[in-house]
Amino acid sequence: MQEEFVYPETAVGDVLGIPKKRLRAIRRNCGLRDGEHFRTINRSLVYSVHGMKLLLRCMGTVGNGDFDEMCHKILIAANGSYTEGEGTTTAIVHLERPVCEMIVHRADWLNSRIITALLGGVQQRVNVTSSKNFVRGMRIKARRIEGDLWQLQGRCPRYRGRW
Repeated sequence: MQEEFVYPETAVGDVLGIPKKRLRAIRRNCGLRDGEHFRTINRSLVYSVHGMKLLLRCMGTVGNGDFDEMCHKILIAANGSYTEGEGTTTAIVHLERPVCEMIVHRADWLNSRIITALLGGVQQRVNVTSSKNFVRGMRIKARRIEGDLWQLQGRCPRYRGRW
């Protein structure tokens, strides 16, 4: 059976209040093995369920009953949400966030590195290199950074209103 890797190290550090260097030292002292207890996915270190249990036990952070609660906190910190399965918790993991197509709504802000675009009728802010060649109605692709802030994927248009 293949182990699922669902606990990003950044979220573990944020929830526990421990920097990455300290987590690395704890990981080595506890004897966690690469590929079995943790793995690097898209340049991010991610722990398996078994690796997370070993890490938390080694740190003495939680007892057996508190493990599920701590895992919920880590998943929420990493993804913003989680779903309940039958008896177990399954995470909605988006290490590589999806690219969405949006329509430019406004590009004449005082900050020339921000435009607003519509996604499903809702205005979203999009970071761009330069907003000078964007016009209302252009279709762009962007990836969510956080909340309503997105990052343009690909290049900015070379000419006004045209790619």
